[in-house]
Amino acid sequence: MRFLPSVTAGALLYVATTGIALAAPNADLSVSISAPSTVAISTPTVYTVTVRNIGPNTTSNVQAVVTFPQTNTSPQVYILGNLTTSDSNCSIANRQLTCTLPGTLKKNKVATFTYSYTAPVSTKTLEMTAVATSSLPDLVPGNSTASIVPNLVYPSRPLTVANMLNSHCTGTNLTSYFECLLFPSSISSHTATFNIDNTITLTEPGYTGTWSQNTAKTSLKFEYFESTGSGSSKIAEFNGWAINGLNCFEGLTNFFPASQYVSPYRVCVQ
Repeated sequence: MRFLPSVTAGALLYVATTGIALAAPNADLSVSISAPSTVAISTPTVYTVTVRNIGPNTTSNVQAVVTFPQTNTSPQVYILGNLTTSDSNCSIANRQLTCTLPGTLKKNKVATFTYSYTAPVSTKTLEMTAVATSSLPDLVPGNSTASIVPNLVYPSRPLTVANMLNSHCTGTNLTSYFECLLFPSSISSHTATFNIDNTITLTEPGYTGTWSQNTAKTSLKFEYFESTGSGSSKIAEFNGWAINGLNCFEGLTNFFPASQYVSPYRVCVQ
């Protein structure tokens, strides 16, 4: 006869009076995140987190914690995109969504939680990851984590001749105009005229540009040039995507010669 002072996942309990070995109680939580097959950019979209107890025992204190892509702002860091939830079992804090199931989750039963996430245009992969835990040790920890990257789609925004307002902020490692919106005082702007021959007229003397769109008219690219004694040289390049709700494109502007600074732009038809 022997006694074990503690029990870990998969361990055995020895009954002192009989010496019979009993399996320690365990759960096996699996988690998944589901979304529509396509997600419209800059549009609130509902996601569902599903937690299943596929283990042998009822468990309690079932919790799912979802982490989101984060901004590259400093010193404050935020969730990259707008997150809300109307689920009474969920709360948002510390850039995470935490959902806790009251009571127990029996064997072969399911708990679901929902949240709404608005994906911004970003050069960062907008991956969301959910991790499920409970009061019991998990037999198969590998299936307690799940991730999803929304399949983003962009509206068509054909341009011909237009006066454009370019709003922007500048920093290092920025990936999205959403980061500018968090600090409105950092935003400045300038105007430009997109001509039918795909040239750009700027109000600042000595600067010109060109613009183009993809076949689907869902993206916009433009370049700015500075006149020099021997011709002109490229000083900036914007690559962006159309957004929903506004007649605008959002994306990132890189500078030339290569610089540590970038400028997220929102480019809107006036």
